[in-house]
Amino acid sequence: MMRHGQSSPARTSRCSPIGLALAAAVSLVACKRDHTVSTPSLERSEESLEHSVGLARDMLRYDLISWWATDALFADGFDASSLRGWLVTPGQETAGDARMLGVLPAGDVGVVASIRCDVAGGPSSCVIDRGFEPRPLSDEERAMQRAIETARADKFFVRAQSSYNTIALRAADHGVDAGWIVYIVASTTDPDVIPVGRHFRFDVSKNGSRVLRRRASHRSVMEFRRSEAGLKVAGIAATSVFDVLPSEFQLYVSSLWRMPLTMVGCKGSIWSIDGLKATQLESVAAKLRCFDPWNEK
Repeated sequence: MMRHGQSSPARTSRCSPIGLALAAAVSLVACKRDHTVSTPSLERSEESLEHSVGLARDMLRYDLISWWATDALFADGFDASSLRGWLVTPGQETAGDARMLGVLPAGDVGVVASIRCDVAGGPSSCVIDRGFEPRPLSDEERAMQRAIETARADKFFVRAQSSYNTIALRAADHGVDAGWIVYIVASTTDPDVIPVGRHFRFDVSKNGSRVLRRRASHRSVMEFRRSEAGLKVAGIAATSVFDVLPSEFQLYVSSLWRMPLTMVGCKGSIWSIDGLKATQLESVAAKLRCFDPWNEK
């Protein structure tokens, strides 16, 4: 399992015109698709953005806590080869518990360590539960792990980048008609690379055995370097043929990599995204056709 290439998200960068042009060009390629559907309207922007921000915030909490908890465990002398994954459950405010998975003496995968971290406190907030006794997965943890495995086995997930991390959220926490929302997000161990996409979302049944809906963040892979021809990248600009408004994917990427994004939505609205904050700018006259990102087959 690969974690991100640095021990904390404190990353800085600057942007060249080359990077901005490439970002727009990549998203405009291969826009043709067989059908269109309704997408969120700009009139519902406040409600839709609030929903996306909530998802992105929990994505960020899950990813950062699993990352920091893994680093804390390894720094404590834990055998990395025995780790089989992690599950994160939200706590109060910005806290959460990372349940680290490993093989129990009976041969089954169970929880072998528990670490509490707080996103507001950074990596140093992580506290290993010294009294924790390895145990089998609870029913909810088993369903959560099954949902992750179901999403990763789905043929809609096409592995096109070097590494991926998995995020699993309770769907009910976000008003989504499913059991779990599983994200498979492109990652990297190269500190100079920012994987803007292609990320995946799967809405999975409560027992974790069936994918109900699926979508990708982009039509193709989008990776950018923090430096371009000797210049540091200040921001990335891209168009979307899927989203009228910023989705959780853009908000999550900007937050995780500390990188401002400029997004042109498929109906022509321009958005400035800085972490979990999205501000609508002026619209462009030329509008892209909006395509349905969801796939239920």
